[in-house]
Amino acid sequence: MRVGVDIGGTKTEVVVLDENLKVLHRHKLATGIGAEALLKSTTDAVARILGDGPLINKVESIGIGVPGKIVDGTINNAENLEIVSLDLAGELQRHWGIRPALVNDVNAAAVGYWRLKDYKKGMLAYLNLGTGLAAGLVVNGEIWRGATGVAGELGYISVDPKGPADRHGLLGCLETYASSSGLAIQAGKSMHDARQIVVDRPDISEQMYFAVASAIRILTLTYDPDAIVIGGGLTALDLTLEESVAKTVTEWEEQSPFLKSVNMLERVHITLPNVPAAAIGAALLGAENG
Repeated sequence: MRVGVDIGGTKTEVVVLDENLKVLHRHKLATGIGAEALLKSTTDAVARILGDGPLINKVESIGIGVPGKIVDGTINNAENLEIVSLDLAGELQRHWGIRPALVNDVNAAAVGYWRLKDYKKGMLAYLNLGTGLAAGLVVNGEIWRGATGVAGELGYISVDPKGPADRHGLLGCLETYASSSGLAIQAGKSMHDARQIVVDRPDISEQMYFAVASAIRILTLTYDPDAIVIGGGLTALDLTLEESVAKTVTEWEEQSPFLKSVNMLERVHITLPNVPAAAIGAALLGAENG
């Protein structure tokens, strides 16, 4: 069996795949925040399916997708998990007896959708609108991380130098406009209130549509991918997201023959509901490294 774990800012999801990469089991629970709580929620999530303690004789491999920059199994700067640095792979190896392969969670989702959509070649960009905003890039089936591993970190790109500040004081960044944490910062509420913020604050939701459209434009004009898949929690909060983003892109295309010629909207796909792509991608990456 191959195990995949998707650790997000609010939930952790585990899948178990058979030798044909079919999902046999699936379980979700809340993610623990902070090093100790994160370790507990991760081991608890896996234990719900496979039992607690050593797994070395139960599974072939384990892959884990987690926010932050990952270096040799260590999570770095995962702000939404309140972790500066944590050797998660080492800690879990001591608990399970098998070392998991760690990868950034958005990259894991990108790999999952590449496999689920059965792409053979080309480039897929997965734009995640969740607790944060970032893109995972897959080229011919392989993750493209860039020179230092930050390729796809679109959330830090400013689209308005006079826009709202994020937690670091950076102004008008995409993540502030189009992530649950960013919506919460703008509204002065909890990110768990993101759905209500979208409903109650049309000024904020309009900026969200603009930011998502801007992210599509940036991905198209910098990476020129064959497909852009949009997923994450915000896609389930607003049923008009796709239509509203398309309206903004169409307005740009009417102003610019060049933008119209690159067919941005033809590349865009909203993710299928309730598909554990990130956990599946993590399992696949774990199998490659296990």
